[in-house]
Amino acid sequence: WLEWHGRDGGGAKRLAVSRPASEIPRLSESFDLFFNTHNTYWIEGRARTNWLYCQFPIPLRRELDVRLLLHRRLHLPIPMARTFVLPLPFKRPNHLAGYRRVFCNSTFSKSWIRRRLEVDAEVLPLFSDFEPPQVPKEPIVLHLARIVPDKGAMLCVEAWRRMEPSLPGEWRLVIAGATQGWTPAGYVRELQSAAQGSRIDLRFDIPHDEVRKLMAQ
Repeated sequence: WLEWHGRDGGGAKRLAVSRPASEIPRLSESFDLFFNTHNTYWIEGRARTNWLYCQFPIPLRRELDVRLLLHRRLHLPIPMARTFVLPLPFKRPNHLAGYRRVFCNSTFSKSWIRRRLEVDAEVLPLFSDFEPPQVPKEPIVLHLARIVPDKGAMLCVEAWRRMEPSLPGEWRLVIAGATQGWTPAGYVRELQSAAQGSRIDLRFDIPHDEVRKLMAQ
């Protein structure tokens, strides 16, 4: 990130913070740059310079996304309709004003941030720093993430099943990711059941080399 900004990061002191949110503002005080990469715009950055990276649109802390709650807790399918949110009786503090720059992963996220958070973000797509293997391209759509409800594998399956009749026959969906230590009991079976009869390949806990091959394809 420093190199992308035209700065030499070779001698920089780095600290990856994995603490309760309440401790992060105090920890950030001793740094020149605090880079918040976890969507938590309600956490105050107290460094000399503060940046925020919004990885994907998320419900505001003053709202309750009913669809997402039902999906996470009860593993119910998420309807494809627009988000259904309920306002909460309280509002979490918004510390966006303290962030000098706000980044996001796509033009869609940029429009969401502008509409919901009233901030102009800079689009900076996520990237993987590796040399991809030289393999032929294939007509696949790849969903690569931990196999947990929050990452939307079931939503992806449901969307694909709706689109599949209108897609050329050679196209298929590949869902790949780690399950060990992450996946709730029964979630894999639910995905396998939902994917039956469709052009969907489920590949769980595969080696890194195979992940790189899928990304290159």
